[in-house]
Amino acid sequence: MSDQLQSEKKYNPSYGDLTELNTCRMILDTVGESTLKEIAKNYLELMETSGAIYEVNGDYALGIFSSGWCQCLNSASRELCNTDDNIAALNSGKWICHDCCWNEASLESIKTKEPVDIECKGGIHLYAVPILADGKAFGSMNMGYGDPPSDPEKLLEISKRFQVDFDELSRLANEYVSRPPQIISAAKSQLITSAKLIGQIIERQQVGEALRKTTYDLGERVKELDCLYGISKLIEKENITTEEMLQGIVDLIPASWQYPEITCALIKLDDQTYKTDNFTKTEWIQSQEIIVSGKKYGVVEIYYLEEKPEIAEGPFLNQERDLINAIVEKLEHIIEQKRAREALRKAHDELEVRVEERTKELATQNVNLHAEIRERRKAEEELRKSEEKIKLFAYSVAHDLKNPAITSYGLARRLVKKYGEILTENGRSSCGQILRSSEQIVSLTDKIYTYITTKENLLIIEQISLKEVFKTIQEEFSTQLKIRSITWKEAENLPKTIEADRVAILRILRNLVDNALKYGGDNLNIIEAGYKETDDFHIISIADDGIGLDKEDFKKIFGIFKRKESSRDVMGAGLGLAIVKEIAELHKGTVWVECRSKRGIIFYVSISKFLQNNYDDGKR
Repeated sequence: MSDQLQSEKKYNPSYGDLTELNTCRMILDTVGESTLKEIAKNYLELMETSGAIYEVNGDYALGIFSSGWCQCLNSASRELCNTDDNIAALNSGKWICHDCCWNEASLESIKTKEPVDIECKGGIHLYAVPILADGKAFGSMNMGYGDPPSDPEKLLEISKRFQVDFDELSRLANEYVSRPPQIISAAKSQLITSAKLIGQIIERQQVGEALRKTTYDLGERVKELDCLYGISKLIEKENITTEEMLQGIVDLIPASWQYPEITCALIKLDDQTYKTDNFTKTEWIQSQEIIVSGKKYGVVEIYYLEEKPEIAEGPFLNQERDLINAIVEKLEHIIEQKRAREALRKAHDELEVRVEERTKELATQNVNLHAEIRERRKAEEELRKSEEKIKLFAYSVAHDLKNPAITSYGLARRLVKKYGEILTENGRSSCGQILRSSEQIVSLTDKIYTYITTKENLLIIEQISLKEVFKTIQEEFSTQLKIRSITWKEAENLPKTIEADRVAILRILRNLVDNALKYGGDNLNIIEAGYKETDDFHIISIADDGIGLDKEDFKKIFGIFKRKESSRDVMGAGLGLAIVKEIAELHKGTVWVECRSKRGIIFYVSISKFLQNNYDDGKR
């Protein structure tokens, strides 16, 4: 060994060996102290300075002071810490040599994963290289290089900083043998190579550890799988009792734990207990309760018969916790299946009873249903005949009322025309009443006839123009509109055509406009024909600004012979809106009324966009 390393042997720092404080120990234990010294010798022999190898957390794996210069300054800066506690000294910030080597050089190389070259506060240079394994920094190693300063001012500055005698520093500086640049470059290269060598040793050690751990874990997993497989085979085995199956599961458990030779097990389910032959309770227990639907049914307990080192759950592995949980899950599944079979058997028995009872009920209901069907068919036939009779009666009444009414109307007109001058005022008034009553009777019979034919007639669906229909209605009522100075308005957003029964749509509009004129009052100024649409319907509306309608009348006005209480003095049969409703329903739509914001009402009639003809040969 060279003189400088022999010098290092003689140098025993007063503060002791800092590697004893190493808590990380990755580099120190993986490579070993003697190997680290041999590696460091390769570059320190070239430089005769000092070097250090650090763990990733800053703990010392090796520290060598080859030169008298470094030995002197390191001892002096340690004295500046004013403490016998090395940990406190390292953290004090006063141990100048340690701070330069670790904080300023090696720590930076670990952070950057690149070499770091600095000038230290002791007047020489420090070169630090990270120790990398699989791209991860595990530590750093550095060395000092370069000549100690010879300049008196620089030496005086260092003397004051480290509180060292100036003459002693001058002597040590003069004793150091200067190294040429080629030697320094070679030492740096050797330092880099040494860092790579240590990294490779760590990589190989980690690979080996991982392989050993994987092999061990695989062995444990095989044991666990053998256990679970054995349990599955027991569950699937035919003609095996529950007691035999549970005892078989207990016997399988010990071989799957880390120390099978000192493992015993117990399964307690309901009031039954199953255990291994060597079962003995000890303080080293691993257990798991058997719980199904929130109810505890039992427990699985596993014991070690001897004390073993603490691992995770006492002496038990985390994987063994997973295995006992898996075993309990299978037991819980067995219990659930058992409960399900019992519930199924009970439900089957109950179902058979209920099916029998229900079958009797259905047989009785079937008899009653057939009787009800016969009664309903009989009632429907009677209703059909009754409707026919009512229809014939309505036609007969309409005919029998209309002819005398027309005759009375004609006679009254002739009477007024021929003898009006000689009739008294009461006579002329009576004739007027006869004329009005006759007209009302004729109108009523026409409405009855229209209502009946509306329900019977089939629709003729064709393309019709709403603009032309609105124009026809306006012309029909033009005289009344003009006399009463009522403005007629139409919507501008009318479609070109819609599909509907033209005659029926005219009836709707005729009744709605007539309704507005009759019941709108003396202040009626506007009647407006409107239009809008949805995806499925055309919606036609007639709005007015008349006296309006109470909301309680909204629904009942569409009934037969239904009129407002306040309209008793207005001539009408109470069938117009009922006809509108019937026509709307024939068009797969409906009719409704709403109040306008200020005054008046709006009648809406919806007409389906998907109508089909329901007549034959184009005849109603």
